[in-house]
Amino acid sequence: IKLEAVIVKKNNILKELRYKKGISQEQCARETGISLSSIKRYEQTGIIGNTYNLKILADYFDVELEVLCYKRKD
Repeated sequence: IKLEAVIVKKNNILKELRYKKGISQEQCARETGISLSSIKRYEQTGIIGNTYNLKILADYFDVELEVLCYKRKD
């Protein structure tokens, strides 16, 4: 997938996935290598800035990329 920006389907999908896994934002950041500020921003805004982090999160939560995002049409 090659996208400039990725918008999460709904702002709280990452939060829902974290709750299902029983982890905090801090633990998610630590275990994925994504900064805590990025995890917080993704949950607040629904925007994941790059596809690399999107792939990391999809793998970490064991979901398809489509569960997390859709392509923004500018």
